Amino acid sequence: ISDIRRGLSGSGSSQSVSRLSLIMMLTLSIVTLAAVQGHTGTLVDERTTSAQNGADLQVQFDSELSESEAMSLVIQSIQTVDDNAITDVDSMASVSYLFPGVLDRDSGGVYSTWVLFDGHEDTLIWDEQAIPGTNVGKMAEDWRQGAYTAGDGARDALDRPARGSALNISIANLVFDEFDIPSVEASNTTVTVNYAGRTDWIPGFSAAESDNSIVIGESTYIGLLGNPTTFTHTSDRWFFELCSEENDDCKAALEAVSADLRSKGSVISAQDWSSAHESNERNGGLVFGTPGLLSMMFVVAALASVSSAFVFLSLVLSQRKKELAILQAIGASPNQVVRLVLFEIMSILMVSMVLGVALGL
Repeated sequence: ISDIRRGLSGSGSSQSVSRLSLIMMLTLSIVTLAAVQGHTGTLVDERTTSAQNGADLQVQFDSELSESEAMSLVIQSIQTVDDNAITDVDSMASVSYLFPGVLDRDSGGVYSTWVLFDGHEDTLIWDEQAIPGTNVGKMAEDWRQGAYTAGDGARDALDRPARGSALNISIANLVFDEFDIPSVEASNTTVTVNYAGRTDWIPGFSAAESDNSIVIGESTYIGLLGNPTTFTHTSDRWFFELCSEENDDCKAALEAVSADLRSKGSVISAQDWSSAHESNERNGGLVFGTPGLLSMMFVVAALASVSSAFVFLSLVLSQRKKELAILQAIGASPNQVVRLVLFEIMSILMVSMVLGVALGL
């Protein structure tokens, strides 16, 4: 045993192999890191598109339309395009804006307000980060029961309300005096709403539109109007769920439908999820798009890692000839020696993958 130890310590190959192992580990970590970043970069593009576009199709009309009128125009475009990927409107949504908003009867503060109608929240593409700490199903139920949510700016103005705290609100109206100087007056109807959580953003609306606003449900809005016996909502911005945006046929059909809608005189703009996603890919990854750029990194790193693996294996075998010969001299079979070398390489590979995933995330 002392002779074997003397032979191993005198070879000086152990330190070289350790250095080669470190280089190999770092190279493979870069490969795994690029793969993880490519996947997460794609997710970022998809979530950014969903937050910006709000749904499969967002249409801005030049006048306020009812639900049936807006649906009729979109169905006309669907029939004109005549693509089997989209045959009908699965669902549609609208988020109404109150200007100047609602007035806090206790403090006198005025807050811009968005109204999300019952059942319409399912059309919008909500991300779990849009409503931190809860899901859209739970929040939709809270809205229906008379709760409200607030953006960060509105929460600061309301002194960071605790969950469940009450807020007495009325619709704020602009009133002009004889000199045309506006002032805010509250309507006679007051509704009490309870704070249900934070809204970081509303799908399809900018951060500025969501940050300083509160969101209420249909029942609260109807109460603020004085509970009219008949009510028909109209809006100039509508969202449509038409097909699964992850399907390639759906993407092409969405682009065709939105292009046909833009040609109509009553439509100001029509944004489809597919075109918005392509734009985000290009902006995120310069020329090649985020997936393309990271895929290029992955290919280069993968080629480097394969080359490094062959170089590492040949250097290990050449520099450890004495150690391997001693192992065989004391009884190790050729299969055992091969398994030893493969185990060492697999250990480096596994550690590299764990390190690359951790760095990539």
